[in-house]
Amino acid sequence: CVHPSMGDASLWADLPPQATQLWNGLRGGLIAPAADMELAGLSPDAYVALWAERGADPALIGGRPYYAHELAGRYAFSTEDHEAARDDLRQRVRFLVEDAPALASAINPEAPIRSHDLSDGYRQSTGGAAQGLTPLANCGMNLLRAPVMAVDFGPGRGRLILSQLLTAGRLAEGHGEPGLYGLRPDPAAQQVVLNMMARALAE
Repeated sequence: CVHPSMGDASLWADLPPQATQLWNGLRGGLIAPAADMELAGLSPDAYVALWAERGADPALIGGRPYYAHELAGRYAFSTEDHEAARDDLRQRVRFLVEDAPALASAINPEAPIRSHDLSDGYRQSTGGAAQGLTPLANCGMNLLRAPVMAVDFGPGRGRLILSQLLTAGRLAEGHGEPGLYGLRPDPAAQQVVLNMMARALAE
């Protein structure tokens, strides 16, 4: 299930924290996809904020080679001995699927691991338009995934809300599914979407 971000709980306005747990567990399945969104055009500060939210050490980004290894929305980080970090990551994802077999249809522990050179990405972020990045919700193991983010472009240039939350079938009457666990209109999902709009328009 999703939880309020440590730094911004605006999506939970007029909602108890338990509301999104019900959305996930009793209203018909997963609430966010297994993979993180890919963001481009970030300024150096926003780039560091993005990867710090995913578990990277901000002090190591931009210096010597520092790599992020990604598999099924999980991350491992290394400055050397990259293969050991990748092996550990794959083993963690294998354990996750073994512990919760229902995830096997959504997560493949044997999929290729993607590696990102964070120091190189930091250097390439010079001149990026997005000046600020604020996670608005967290989910996943150790709450390291941010499926909703506010992207600020600076004074007078507006704000963009990016969301991966799966809301199909949950927002309007007449689009639900039958059965105990079928997707159906859900007041928690509706309120979260309204709160996203309010956050985008906030001063």
